[in-house]
Amino acid sequence: MPLRLLHLSDIHFHVSSPGWDEDRDLREELVRDVQALVAEHGALDAILVGGDIAFSAQAAEYAVALAWIDAILAVSGGIGRSQVWTVPGNHDVDRSVVKSSKDVQDFRAEMASCDPMGGVDSTFRRRIADDPTADGLMMPLAEYNRFAENFVCTTQPSSLAWQDNSLSVDGYTVRLTGINSVMNSGPGDALHTLVVGTQQCRLPRSDDTVQIAMLHHPPHWIRDWDVIEPYLNRAHVVLFGHEHAFEAEQLTAGGTVRVSAGAVAPEREEHGEVEPFVPTFNVLTLSKAGDQLLVEIHPRYWSKIRTRFDEHPGGAREYVVDRDPALPAVAAPLPVVELDESAEVSSASPLIAPVGELRTGEQDESPEARRSLRAIGVDFLALPIFRRLDIARALDVITGEDTRLPPRKLYPLILQRVRERGLIDDLVVEM
Repeated sequence: MPLRLLHLSDIHFHVSSPGWDEDRDLREELVRDVQALVAEHGALDAILVGGDIAFSAQAAEYAVALAWIDAILAVSGGIGRSQVWTVPGNHDVDRSVVKSSKDVQDFRAEMASCDPMGGVDSTFRRRIADDPTADGLMMPLAEYNRFAENFVCTTQPSSLAWQDNSLSVDGYTVRLTGINSVMNSGPGDALHTLVVGTQQCRLPRSDDTVQIAMLHHPPHWIRDWDVIEPYLNRAHVVLFGHEHAFEAEQLTAGGTVRVSAGAVAPEREEHGEVEPFVPTFNVLTLSKAGDQLLVEIHPRYWSKIRTRFDEHPGGAREYVVDRDPALPAVAAPLPVVELDESAEVSSASPLIAPVGELRTGEQDESPEARRSLRAIGVDFLALPIFRRLDIARALDVITGEDTRLPPRKLYPLILQRVRERGLIDDLVVEM
């Protein structure tokens, strides 16, 4: 039988003042939408919650979220709390504990400065696995863990990640892995500051097993992403939260499908309900397709005109994933990188032609033009990773083989090709 999953993230439920509950209507409408989807398409098999359950990691916020999840379960076609799994997000970290604990602050500072190519694992082992007092480092997640106990998926020093294999799809065992990406999360979170370590991500290969991994933070928030990515590429599906817009991507044919959930309740003070940061959740259907896995994603989207959840304007997405997504069906040679490997300094402005590369009759850009081109490149590199790749494909400046390059080479190469092919104006339009 196919497997139907409800994918939620970034719930952010606040504790409301008496008579003032900004999220009540949204919560009730989402339950109504799930009920209608179940009536039309059949029961759900599981609910996967990608973090940021609370807004400020307070017990009263988790009480609201738990009651709401129970309301969803009541209309989901017969499943209970044993079919709910969750991972923590940065809003599930109690920042007041971080600010008041020197041990926690020292640990976070050490994790933020260690070498991502090996130091993350060794620091986790020394400070978490081998330290008998490591429970104190988990105190910022204490209220989250009390909530997660309802679903038997807490995060602990001895097991930051959890795994479960109680689901199945068309005769395949489904192994869920929940990964903690917030161990060094706190008031100073920024891009490329959070760490995960490989120990959480070493998904064990097994025949006739479908791997689903979930963690809150997408790649560009994680310092050691280049180290953990090869392990996560064993997964057929990787689910993210944190960024409040829906995205889905398959970087290589037959490879891992990455899904960014969007937010059930985007933070109004940051984004409000402004495109594309509107309330969103997803229904995923997994089914066997010969020796491959078919992944169908149906995002649901808050319509401000109809004041209800509706089909996402982008429509459904479908992907086919190989039995072992980390191994392409046809091994392809690594692409030839067009960047100058002999140069000791990489270009910080790939949209600007290097000195000496101007063609006959062309004039060098003015300083104003060069500043403008650099600004365009910087704006492009600030986009979410999925958006950058969407634009590159729309401009036809990237191939499946190119996506095997590390990010530090891939994105400059994209911009270099945009410049060489005269597509800078098109890039601006796409952005």
